[in-house]
Amino acid sequence: MTVNLCFLQAIAVATSPQRQPAFRRAGSQPQPSPSGHWLGLGLVVALHIAGLCLIPDSQPEAKITPPQAIMVNWIAAPAAKAPTPAPPPAAAQPKPETAKPKTKPLPQVAKPKPVLATHSETASPISVPAEPAPAPAPPAPVAAASAEAAPAPAKSSEADGNQAPLTLPNLNADYLNNPPPAYPSISRQLGEQGKVYLRVLVNVEGNVEQVALRKSSGYERLDAAAQETVKKWRFVPAKRAEQAVAAWVVVPISFSLEG
Repeated sequence: MTVNLCFLQAIAVATSPQRQPAFRRAGSQPQPSPSGHWLGLGLVVALHIAGLCLIPDSQPEAKITPPQAIMVNWIAAPAAKAPTPAPPPAAAQPKPETAKPKTKPLPQVAKPKPVLATHSETASPISVPAEPAPAPAPPAPVAAASAEAAPAPAKSSEADGNQAPLTLPNLNADYLNNPPPAYPSISRQLGEQGKVYLRVLVNVEGNVEQVALRKSSGYERLDAAAQETVKKWRFVPAKRAEQAVAAWVVVPISFSLEG
């Protein structure tokens, strides 16, 4: 309907007559009528108006499509395959051990040990009184003692197995003047007493080289006093075939509070 109205308006404009002037000057030549000109111009304008009217008033509304629901299906992931364990390495087969020939041990030849002469003699134990007093010369030996001769250089006579008798070291000579051990004052106060057995090595000069405790008195103070004193003693060296030799001798020392 709107297009038809516009088209009619365009036709009316194009066909409307142009007004002529009411009078014309005398003697003037008649001018060509401009109606043809305006007619063409009206047609052009009418065509433009018709074209504009053909344009629709409004754009058609776009159809709105409702959103469609999207279906989502969860697909479980494929389970991971457990790695195939590698085959265990083949155990190395033990090589057969070749039997080694057993060697018989050679019999050991026992070396002959040097024979030490052992003698038993009587020797009196030295008695230490509780109160120090001038000690008389030691009496003759009455107690048993043992001694061992130190190894001596090999002699031609020993090859035959015949050895001369050994005379043990002697401490009872008058000229030796060996003092008796001092009785420790603490031992006297505590009532300590007993007998000490010392093993003494006497060299060829009669001096003491070593002192070892063979049997204790039961009190360390008495044992120490006896050892310290005997280290300073002198002996008559042991002899074999009228020749001085080094030898061990056991010396008993008695500590008593009664005498």
